[in-house]
Amino acid sequence: MHLYLPPHSFHPPGVLKGLIYGRVMKFRIQNSKFADFKNCCDQLLLQLLDRGHSRETLQQLFDEAVERLDTESRHKDTNQIFLKLPYKPGTDRSEMRKLFCFDNLVEELNGIGITKATLCYKRPRNLKDLISSTGRNSNPRQTDRLNIVKA
Repeated sequence: MHLYLPPHSFHPPGVLKGLIYGRVMKFRIQNSKFADFKNCCDQLLLQLLDRGHSRETLQQLFDEAVERLDTESRHKDTNQIFLKLPYKPGTDRSEMRKLFCFDNLVEELNGIGITKATLCYKRPRNLKDLISSTGRNSNPRQTDRLNIVKA
């Protein structure tokens, strides 16, 4: 059963939009043939129609999702790097950029072919992570390193 949100639920409208955008992007990544991609999108459209959504609303959201996917694929940076820092409350992103001379670093990275650099944060592990682990860690060494840093 495909129990997607019905149209009369009290969720914000962005939830349906996010569902469609996310699924369309997933379908595109998983299907190299356009016919398979279109078939998956058609199936999702039918499932949402069965839940009671209007065809006009869905068609508009699907069109926007496909257009956004096409735009992003044309502008996608293939040489991108993410610089991850542990998050600490009270840290300011602009201060961190200054501290690491991030703008100069980006220029240097451009010199070796990296076209985009992103400074991002990783939140520290919390009590919920320790009590109810809901997945496997793809990098077991990373967990060990975090425990060493905390100790």
